[in-house]
Amino acid sequence: MKIIDFGLSKQLVKAPEKDTGTSKEKLNNLGKMKTKAGTPCYISPEVLTGNYNIDADMWSAGCMLYILLCGYPPFEGDNDYELCQQILKGHVEFEGDEWRDISKEAKSLINSLVCKPEKRLTADEALNHKWF
Repeated sequence: MKIIDFGLSKQLVKAPEKDTGTSKEKLNNLGKMKTKAGTPCYISPEVLTGNYNIDADMWSAGCMLYILLCGYPPFEGDNDYELCQQILKGHVEFEGDEWRDISKEAKSLINSLVCKPEKRLTADEALNHKWF
């Protein structure tokens, strides 16, 4: 998989590093962003509300994994407003024949990425997930 289209990317300014804290706390020290922009089917709820950090990228990675495994996005709507309302609810379903043969580990990884930021895996944690 190749990730492209960095036209709206931002280099985060790193806050003074603390020697203590979890990896999630250290990531939070990178700062918050407020620009509400992105491709609707991959955008995280916190981007929609305009208060997010690097965790939002892990939500997007979870949405991409969902699409790669079943062929359609985890959230749908008749228009962007309805789609965003479903994203804000944040409930992912694994229904349909496409999910019958998908492992519980894959579903667990998706649920650990497409979730509230405080429960969301970091990139390192995701790469160490049992599905991989």
